[in-house]
Amino acid sequence: GQRNSQDAAPISTMTVGHPRVLTMALQLRRRDGGLHRCGTELAPEVTFTLSPTVEFELHNQDEQWHPRTVKKTEDTPEGVVLGSYLHGMQDQLQGHNASCGLLRRPLNTAAEVNSHTHMVIMSKAEKQA
Repeated sequence: GQRNSQDAAPISTMTVGHPRVLTMALQLRRRDGGLHRCGTELAPEVTFTLSPTVEFELHNQDEQWHPRTVKKTEDTPEGVVLGSYLHGMQDQLQGHNASCGLLRRPLNTAAEVNSHTHMVIMSKAEKQA
């Protein structure tokens, strides 16, 4: 199985250049096993402006499946379902603006990756195991 190489510590970001907007939206598991991305009906999408004066921390537990409390709906009668937060940058920068996000992400493992296939390159010991 896959392992997450990220430590339990949060990822810190610092933006250089033009501000960007990060969105966080709750993703829920429906009773039928499918996924539902929440809008304002269950849990509002949250936005954060990442500007050069702001340091933002993303906690890895936000990306993990945990019980989440949402407004009661037909699909979530108890108001608590498994959910995780999706995050991303949806809007492109306008004009000739430039922006770069610098990340500090503590890792507990490292591996070489083929840049064309995005697959981990196994070590000799891993191949022989």
